[in-house]
Amino acid sequence: MTETKPTRSVRRILASTLGVVACLILVLLLVVATRPDTFSVSRSATIPAPAADVFPYINDLQKWRAWSPYEQLDSEMQREYSASTAGAGASYRWVGNSQAGVGRISVTESLPHEHVRLVLAMEKPFACSNDVEFVFEPGEQTGDTVVTWTMSGKLGFLPKLMHLVFDIDGMVGDQFEEGLTNLNAVVVENQTESASDAATDEQQSITGSGRSHDVDVVPSAGPGSDNRAS
Repeated sequence: MTETKPTRSVRRILASTLGVVACLILVLLLVVATRPDTFSVSRSATIPAPAADVFPYINDLQKWRAWSPYEQLDSEMQREYSASTAGAGASYRWVGNSQAGVGRISVTESLPHEHVRLVLAMEKPFACSNDVEFVFEPGEQTGDTVVTWTMSGKLGFLPKLMHLVFDIDGMVGDQFEEGLTNLNAVVVENQTESASDAATDEQQSITGSGRSHDVDVVPSAGPGSDNRAS
């Protein structure tokens, strides 16, 4: 049976289309292959408080609920903490919705008022393991602390492709900035409450001290009075 011209034309078009698609895939593979094998996202913020006041909110995983934006992704998130929630060895596993996913974060190193290092191991929506670090440094103003939040890790083919398509630094960086803003607010609020409590205690101490010095004065006998027993 003789092949008609329309049939031959369709085959040529199909072959050309497949060739173009194959070339595009090859180009994509080459581009992805040239992407870095690692990534790092980092954001910093200056908090008007000494490192001693900021450090506990990072070092204690339970305190993350007060400031971490990831804690707000699922109001019904299930959380499971290790026996100790602060310092090296502390860990925390969560099971959440499609946004929060499933994962665990563990403190691997904790140096008071200097840095906290952790490992973030995600199970869902995709498996990955990244390093997280918080560094505390003196700010320009006395009493200020510069907190730097960094996440870094290795990239396989699919993560490289995601980084090529999405602005991961922008997306994660925005979340870090939100978290640092929340952290600043929490620390400042705690300082305000502590100062108010201290002022109240001082006032009560002064008031109590004043009362303790009250002395009952007994009128002495005047001149010429007879103190002899009758």
